[in-house]
Amino acid sequence: MVDLSCDELTSLVNDLMSRIWQVSDEEGSLKRATITWLWLTKAVVIRSHALAPQFIEKVLSLLVDKNVGRVAADGFYIIMADYEEVMSVKMHVNYRMMYRQRLFMETAPKLIQGFHSAEPEFKHHYLCALSHLLQWIPKQVLLSEVPNLMPLLVQSLSCDEQSLKLSTLQTMYSLVLDAPEIITRHVTSLVPMLLGLAMFQLSMKIRIEALKCLGVMTTLPHHAVYPYKTKVCRALADSVDDKKRLVRKEAVKCRNEWYLLGSSTR
Repeated sequence: MVDLSCDELTSLVNDLMSRIWQVSDEEGSLKRATITWLWLTKAVVIRSHALAPQFIEKVLSLLVDKNVGRVAADGFYIIMADYEEVMSVKMHVNYRMMYRQRLFMETAPKLIQGFHSAEPEFKHHYLCALSHLLQWIPKQVLLSEVPNLMPLLVQSLSCDEQSLKLSTLQTMYSLVLDAPEIITRHVTSLVPMLLGLAMFQLSMKIRIEALKCLGVMTTLPHHAVYPYKTKVCRALADSVDDKKRLVRKEAVKCRNEWYLLGSSTR
């Protein structure tokens, strides 16, 4: 293993920065350059290198590229995730333990701002990037930012991207338990959306996660959810007859939770 000095590493990274984008117009070349850039971004971010902000700014700028915008958005998963086979602690990587929190705090406001200013065709890229960030940050960091993120999370449920829907539903489930007072403010918009996703025929996983979210929402303050009891119970009749057994199982559990709202046996 080559042990580079700080100056040598900076020189090497600067050289790579200038070379990566010297690509031809051949199909796929820009995508390969973007993926290379993302892995290099991960390398400098996890060690808190001085050039890391420049790498992140470049990734953010690619979110509005019609050719590689989605690749750049999914790149935040590459940057945040743990991999046993590369850049792991057991491989003695120079690893800063708080890099995820720092990256989130520095990047999330820019993603929110970019979402609001972007053209409609690129907005889901910002939501996807934000979704990947949320998957990996500690709960206490997430909860501190929930008030600012909720409007975007709600919009994420309306996007066409199935992976975005799924990750948002998983985040929403946790928030119902950890930040009920904030979720309560959005019950009016969330209940209809979740009922619709409970019938989302393109993905069994999305139907299941939507039903889980609906079920756990019965733990919210009674006055906020009880007015929806009749509507939810009727709508879940179709989910109880879903073609997939796992969906039917979750639908029965969810409907039972709503039936028990206001009951002395609850």
